[in-house]
Amino acid sequence: MTGLLLAVLTLKPIWSYHATHWITSMPTVADGSVYVGTWGGTVLALDATSGRLRWRSALGANPDQFYGQTRGVVSSIAVTGRVAYAVSGSCLAGAFDTGTGRTLWKRRVCSIARNDDTYATPVVADGVVLIGIDVLGDRPTDRGSIVALDARTGTPRWRLFPERYRGSGTGISATPAVDPVRGIAYVGTGNPTPIGSPPAGPDPYSDSIISFDVHSGRVRWVFGPIHPHDTHDRDMFASPNRFTVGTGSRAREVIGEGGKDGIYYAVDAADGHLVWRTPVDPADPYASIIGSAACGSGLIFVPVYGGAHGALVALSQRTGRMRWRASLAGIYEAPALWKGIVFVIGVNGTLAAFDAADGRRLLTMHVTGRSYGRGPRAQGSRLYVTAGSRVTAYAIWR
Repeated sequence: MTGLLLAVLTLKPIWSYHATHWITSMPTVADGSVYVGTWGGTVLALDATSGRLRWRSALGANPDQFYGQTRGVVSSIAVTGRVAYAVSGSCLAGAFDTGTGRTLWKRRVCSIARNDDTYATPVVADGVVLIGIDVLGDRPTDRGSIVALDARTGTPRWRLFPERYRGSGTGISATPAVDPVRGIAYVGTGNPTPIGSPPAGPDPYSDSIISFDVHSGRVRWVFGPIHPHDTHDRDMFASPNRFTVGTGSRAREVIGEGGKDGIYYAVDAADGHLVWRTPVDPADPYASIIGSAACGSGLIFVPVYGGAHGALVALSQRTGRMRWRASLAGIYEAPALWKGIVFVIGVNGTLAAFDAADGRRLLTMHVTGRSYGRGPRAQGSRLYVTAGSRVTAYAIWR
């Protein structure tokens, strides 16, 4: 793991764990453990200090290799209290004791026979687990949905099908963002299918941001479709951000989300009306926002994917104006914000760090041959990186 390290920032590898399958989970760090899932369908709990395997539990995998490997636990693990929640492309969701890995419950949430898929990370909110269901390869065989399970027992509470037209699609790849005080969640939706020739007529709720009630699944408002009758796969794929602009009586809560059309949208959390929109790379017709953005210090750090080329872009939360742009290989992953530094990984396996205020590059380091995951995780004085089939912990030195 060699590369150019500038004097202002250094990463020192502490441990590395090699799994038997790809890992695309953003590491979840809780109570001294690091949790990840593998494309083979296993949930792994590693000792955060040593990298030693504490336990593994299996949820199985969909044998379909449309994306290059079997579809196992490709999303991150949600940890609440002493329970870890995961979902697999096998269409099984499960809850595990964080101390032992003992299975507390398993529940089938979709159907691989209908080409259902899971990409979104489970979200635990007020006693329920929210799970997004996507459609594998945009095949016109099912509708996307949000499933709500009882967090304690796995019993289904409700299911929301965003699709409001005679067709299929509108998959949920994005992980919902939740307002725990109001009991409201926000999520982006995908395009209708078949993608080359969607059903005739309007296709409401596709390519949209929707707000829904956590307890009932009732839709509160919809922003979209951003691209009616979409035939170009311009999903709202990234997960939403919640942030506040203004102060006092003029404060407004905003929901932001990037789309595969290369535009970051900010809408009013109360009613879904557009506040601002910013094309992150208008000169590149192939620019997409796939990885979820990070927010902090009044800025939104948006990863841009354009195949081999990409960038990290910082936008003002208040106006959407671009503050700085840093070129990098295409970014499929979410940035990690840590003490005024933004870490991000390009698809060519380059880990880079930037000053959050001005975009000044602080570090460039090669960590793997390729990287199509969820992004690094910074916690304490460590950076946890999943790349290929490895999890590596680095000490951050400034």
